[in-house]
Amino acid sequence: MNLRRDASALIDALNNQSGDPDRRVLITGATVVTMDPAHGVLTCADVLIEGDIIRAVATDLISQGAAENAVVIDAKGFILSPGFVDTHRHAWEAQLRRLMPDVNDLGDYVMTTLAGLAPVYRPQDM
Repeated sequence: MNLRRDASALIDALNNQSGDPDRRVLITGATVVTMDPAHGVLTCADVLIEGDIIRAVATDLISQGAAENAVVIDAKGFILSPGFVDTHRHAWEAQLRRLMPDVNDLGDYVMTTLAGLAPVYRPQDM
């Protein structure tokens, strides 16, 4: 199943198996940032996930049979960071840590950061 060609079917397949502890997902062809000094950054690599555990990170896992009974996601042209969850959302806020050490509630935080600072925050501010 190719992510680019049939995203709806891919989402359905993942959702249908979401409660299965043996679910296999193979993400193929991505640039994989491993955070492991022994492996570094792998270009055109694959990641095999079984249930909620990353079982393998390597090039060409398909030839090793990893696609068997797996939902296969074509990730060519994408960057994959195994183990990170939702890495894109809050990276820009790292510099704002401790801005509001005594924040009263989430509303105050959102109004200060998202409504106040985000509109003027630029990539070069990172």
